[in-house]
Amino acid sequence: MNAAAYWKKLRAIGWLDYLPEEQHADVRETLERNLAAKVARCAHVALAQTACESDDSPEDMLRLLAKCSNGVFAPAKIAFDGTLLSFTHGGKNYAATVPESGEWAGTDVFDLANQALADSKIAQRFIELPDTPDFVGLVFVPPDIYAKAQQANLIPSKYRVDVCLVDSAAALKVASLKKIPAHVPKVFMWDMTKEQFAELLQMMGVNAKIKLRSIFNDPSTRRTVLELPSDASETLAKLPKATISEAAKKWMALSDADGSYFDGCMDLLWDRMYRVSELAQEADGEKIVLFFLKGV
Repeated sequence: MNAAAYWKKLRAIGWLDYLPEEQHADVRETLERNLAAKVARCAHVALAQTACESDDSPEDMLRLLAKCSNGVFAPAKIAFDGTLLSFTHGGKNYAATVPESGEWAGTDVFDLANQALADSKIAQRFIELPDTPDFVGLVFVPPDIYAKAQQANLIPSKYRVDVCLVDSAAALKVASLKKIPAHVPKVFMWDMTKEQFAELLQMMGVNAKIKLRSIFNDPSTRRTVLELPSDASETLAKLPKATISEAAKKWMALSDADGSYFDGCMDLLWDRMYRVSELAQEADGEKIVLFFLKGV
């Protein structure tokens, strides 16, 4: 697909109705550059209307979201005390506990902003784009328009994969929540297709004979929670660092055929896979490992 065809599809699904006209030229130019460089898998990154970095504070993220929305999202009285983020919007107060320093707070910030938009009957939402590993790119469009872009193959249909360790007695309750509670030990692995997820597990020693058990599934929100059986936990817990490193290298080579990931991605994936192995080491029957797959 060339840039003209991509742009035509964006217009047909109504995406351009929500992209400020002053951004059209830049987006088209970036699309043309990405597609000409044969980085077709990442062509959609051109759609990002703003980007958050790992060291952005929760207050800075809110201000970036407000600017991205051209004032549609207008938080006031923004405050952050190191743990609690709060603001007002549309005459209502909003507050949420965000992760401690060192953990990515973006998802909690975006969720809180989107709740304010929903309460104000605003159609658009802040949605994270997949496959932007060196920054978090966001768009500001209605969820149904975003879904149409995925159906038209303009944006990859992937899943955010988070892994956490929970008390087995509370597993079903945690699985039904919209997000993993802040106090639960967790690791964000990557955005990937279900096929890539299966390949990664296999490379880590979880083969076809060891099936993950689905304990929650909601097709309407593309959320699935899978329980790692005890024998698979034992396999992951015993993985040598060299095996994890080789699995990360092999998976990245298969998933990044066009070479569009930045240089540090493999080390980042290796670190996350090793942290998943550490979670598995703590699984003992009373505590179990869950994989959260959320459509992005």
